[in-house]
Amino acid sequence: MTTLIRASLLLTIAFTLIGCSTLSHRPYIRVGATQAEIHQGIENGRAGLNLHPGKDQDPNLRVSAGFEKGVCTKINYVSVDKRKISEHVVSVILCLNSGGVAWITREDSTPAKTTYLTIDGKYRAILTNKRELFIVTEKLWQKSLRELDSEKQKSKAAISRP
Repeated sequence: MTTLIRASLLLTIAFTLIGCSTLSHRPYIRVGATQAEIHQGIENGRAGLNLHPGKDQDPNLRVSAGFEKGVCTKINYVSVDKRKISEHVVSVILCLNSGGVAWITREDSTPAKTTYLTIDGKYRAILTNKRELFIVTEKLWQKSLRELDSEKQKSKAAISRP
């Protein structure tokens, strides 16, 4: 089992490094960017991924982002045409969103849902059915889990009352 985990880790790091080496230094939409940075990139016509996937083109991605106090804290990439997002594109997107910090694949991943975490613990990502990639700050993820737990407790309390 540990050999499998090591192999997964090495593969993930390799994909991250390959993906990071293909990046250009220009503004892009990413977790951690401010609204002003994103708008500046869009105005200059330089925002986006521009991955040049070649003949095996990856799907068009619809991108939506969530902001808290003017900073992007979550971003969702969804395949518009229902095609799978390649491992290369996932690697590039993850690298863009972590500023080059390596990602690891969590042990609880399945073929239908792959979960990633940056080695510094600041970001989390979930790839669902290889068609949707959700990236969020770990701080927002933990806040959401606490809110869900609080709602569960409230529901249990409401049900147990006579």
